[in-house]
Amino acid sequence: MSEPVDQPDDDDDVLDIPMNSVPNVLHEGESDGVFIGLFDVRFRKINAVRMAPLAYVAVTILSGAGCILLDVVAFWHSTTVGIITSFLITPALFVTLVILARFVLEFMLSLLVLPSHLTQVTNSVLGILGTTTTIVGTTTDISSDTAHLGIMHPLKKIRLSKRQRIVPYN
Repeated sequence: MSEPVDQPDDDDDVLDIPMNSVPNVLHEGESDGVFIGLFDVRFRKINAVRMAPLAYVAVTILSGAGCILLDVVAFWHSTTVGIITSFLITPALFVTLVILARFVLEFMLSLLVLPSHLTQVTNSVLGILGTTTTIVGTTTDISSDTAHLGIMHPLKKIRLSKRQRIVPYN
């Protein structure tokens, strides 16, 4: 039937993009511990993704400690102000601080993970480009293989002799 499509030669125009130009930050340096990564002064491994839970717990503990300190100061000032602060202001402040910390951490992590996702999209586009190139090559091969069979190329103009032309009725 048809021969397999050859891979492009070195002299053909080939799109050369490194497939792994950006490291995958989700899996970068997972064998090292979180605290060992802190001593990597050359920043060879991205440690922020693994440190995010620790940062979230630290912010939650510090928010709780700050709210307890606010309650102590409010009770020291007045019992009425302390009760109002303990039941209304402090819980709302704690929840707000934890939610804001979560939003900030997730935003920062999404910025760190974005290059990894862009690399995956680039790899997918390059795969589609390679498949398209293969399809075009196969189509060209089929077209050149069928040219000798007398099948005309669909884009060529059809020229008929005078006897073969269709004459409309008068």
